[in-house]
Amino acid sequence: MIAEYKPPTARKEMIVRVQLKPAFSGKKMGELGVEGFLAKLSREYAQSSIGQILSFMRTLGIECSPVKSKVPSKMFGIDQILEEGQVLDVIENHVICKYRALCVVAAYSMLRLKDLLDMRKRDVDFKRGITLVPSKTKEKNPTPVYIPMSNKLAEAFGRIKVWPMRDDDLWFFGIVSGSVTTAVKTAFKKSGISWGSFKQFRHFGACHLLNGGVPLESIQKLLHHTKIQTTQIYARVSRGKLEEAVRVFDQKPVAADTSLTQKGG
Repeated sequence: MIAEYKPPTARKEMIVRVQLKPAFSGKKMGELGVEGFLAKLSREYAQSSIGQILSFMRTLGIECSPVKSKVPSKMFGIDQILEEGQVLDVIENHVICKYRALCVVAAYSMLRLKDLLDMRKRDVDFKRGITLVPSKTKEKNPTPVYIPMSNKLAEAFGRIKVWPMRDDDLWFFGIVSGSVTTAVKTAFKKSGISWGSFKQFRHFGACHLLNGGVPLESIQKLLHHTKIQTTQIYARVSRGKLEEAVRVFDQKPVAADTSLTQKGG
């Protein structure tokens, strides 16, 4: 059943290929060993990934009980907010040359890796910006995301050595997501940021805009979040901003204006 199933989306195809086929192919329903498989999921995957896998298994008629992940949460926090200089240092000094342009485009577009690798010539207008439907939100939110073309984003595209010629040609032809992910994680580790990954470029862009005074609702649209609650994880400021804020307590208080009371007295 699983071996013959044709998944309707790329995400479900990956679940079948990476998780379900290795565990269940060639077995009858009574031989599946679902409990052992679920225990393995709890040890290796985050709760969000487990939820997607279980939901898909149930659509295939595989009964499975709820599973709680034992993997420590990787929730984005204030300690993971990177300044622009830190991001560029990782890219310029630690990411291999082949992936540098991709990483800079990621930082100033805030697009996910898969969307960047799927991005075609027709999706980019240098007078307006990038317009495409992100793959992760395509089912729930099929409207396109629009990323206006900033000077820094245009400069990032200028670093790409071979530009696409036809409308259907990819901007990052021949680049494999797994290789990029590994290379970027290695680059962050070399720079002393052990928890860094490709997602940090998207995090940086969102936090940079927020700290620059861009409204959360605007950042929500740029990130293509269906719910504002998802965007609110970025509603934090850098440590420098916090230190600057509390210095207000140390400022010399302004003397009260007593002129009105004197006139009335």
